[in-house]
Amino acid sequence: MPDQLICPWLVPQAPTVFQTIFESYGQRQTIGPRRCIQSDLEPYRHARLITSGVVSQAVTNHRLNKAVALNLYPAGSFLGVINLSTGVNSPRILNTVTTTELISLESRTLRELIYADKALVIALLEYMELVAKSELIGMEALFSLSVPERVLLWFASSILYFGGELLESTQEYLPLPFTVSRSVLCNIVYTTRTPLDKVLADMTKAKVIVTHVNAKLVRRKDLLEITDWILSR
Repeated sequence: MPDQLICPWLVPQAPTVFQTIFESYGQRQTIGPRRCIQSDLEPYRHARLITSGVVSQAVTNHRLNKAVALNLYPAGSFLGVINLSTGVNSPRILNTVTTTELISLESRTLRELIYADKALVIALLEYMELVAKSELIGMEALFSLSVPERVLLWFASSILYFGGELLESTQEYLPLPFTVSRSVLCNIVYTTRTPLDKVLADMTKAKVIVTHVNAKLVRRKDLLEITDWILSR
């Protein structure tokens, strides 16, 4: 697998060879927004390839009265890669963020297909490393960056993930290619509604964020430092 940029909170795309396996052997289904498709009490018996839409993976801590931390699986990524070898329970909840089309495949079947081909095993290990790295970088951000920095990090991450030319661009403002609800954004950057609302209000007042023809735009110069943070990981 060629080197690819790892963006916090957005799980990397799976190699196309796995997409081919899912399409050949899996079962396709469409699920509406804000639906739970996997609880933290269930064993991971299925892997799921996202073909359209977005799924969130939430990590809960029942001892602390804190916001739920989560990352996102966009189209092209597949859920269950970390649990593929064991299928054990994991403290994670999977919810659809938008209407989502996915292909489910029993983990045991997927394992058998992969383990029969050395090249597929190597591709799986490489993808597992990328997914784990994405999760670890997102966790690092929660512990090392302030809330305003984490909001800017989300903006930069989503622009870079969907192919935006952030460093090379000469535009003063760049469009956000992907928007989420306020409640989802709270959980991505791991904060509550009140501090997030203040950060977004301050950014709007300072014209870091502007709205143009129903699109959200972010001032590029305000993203340069946090983009260096991403690229240095």
